[in-house]
Amino acid sequence: MIFTLNQTSFALTASDGTYSIGNGGDFNMTRPIRIVDPCFTRDSDNTDIPLNLIDADTYGRIIDKTAGDETPAYLFYNAGFSNTSTGTIRLYPLPDSGLTLFINTLQPLTAFSTMTHTLLMPPGYQRAIEYNYAVETSGGFTNVDPQVAMIARQSKAAIKGTNLPAPISKLDYGVGAGMWSNIITGP
Repeated sequence: MIFTLNQTSFALTASDGTYSIGNGGDFNMTRPIRIVDPCFTRDSDNTDIPLNLIDADTYGRIIDKTAGDETPAYLFYNAGFSNTSTGTIRLYPLPDSGLTLFINTLQPLTAFSTMTHTLLMPPGYQRAIEYNYAVETSGGFTNVDPQVAMIARQSKAAIKGTNLPAPISKLDYGVGAGMWSNIITGP
């Protein structure tokens, strides 16, 4: 339901594949909720090399996590939602010198400091926030008007539908690896 995608860049340190990200971390910024594609590294010749985002299981299956001094191919992000205000980015293989990491992040919405706080949002957000707040504050103590509950559901669904990423279809390398492969007709 987040409407802003932020791209941020950070200089990487040679042979260091682990970075904290968040307030006071190696990458000092608001800790992202999620890192999303496309992420890449840029070398000193301004060549962009894409990174594959992987999950914890895939990262856990990497046997030698200290291999490196080249261009990373994989990025694992552990949001680390705990007492700390930082998450952890892990790169594999370890980076070479002269690389810059570019990540796209989903950031949390700004906190409301007061009831009169002015916040600029795309169309539909105010309605969703107000009606869902009405449902949330009823807390089982009062019955929510069915019309209010319906508007809360519909406005939230509209935002989710608007912010869904466009799917990108990919084939496994084993499928259609031949020279005459065609995604429509097959190998």
